Amino acid sequence: MKHYINAAGGLFAFEDDGSQDEFITDDMRLATEAEIAAIQNPTSAYADVFVGAMNVVRIKREEILNRLAGIGFAALAEGDAATAQAIVATRQSLLDITKNAGILAATDESSLRDAILAAYGAIVAATPANVQTAFRGVDL
Repeated sequence: MKHYINAAGGLFAFEDDGSQDEFITDDMRLATEAEIAAIQNPTSAYADVFVGAMNVVRIKREEILNRLAGIGFAALAEGDAATAQAIVATRQSLLDITKNAGILAATDESSLRDAILAAYGAIVAATPANVQTAFRGVDL
């Protein structure tokens, strides 16, 4: 196949044997491999939104994990094994948030935001009240 790009940026493929050359117009030029790849595999605007949102999730997660560490050290010092175990479970849930099925299934900015909030909400709901303080004041 040989590929041409027209003046409007459209990509066209023609047989190498010349049997379709009559369809190649004056406003077309031969496309480079890089141009073909860029047209066939465009970067979607949502992909950029998703990457940005995941970066924010990671930053906020780090803030919460730091708070959990403080609560966990205090719990260990006080011999509060139940709180320490709850923190371990909450920590793992936070580490797994970027693999959350709802977040990965989101297809637009609105559904992504809803999925992120739902995932955090589920983590908070599963966390004991004395550990939930780690989430207070964190803007998601």
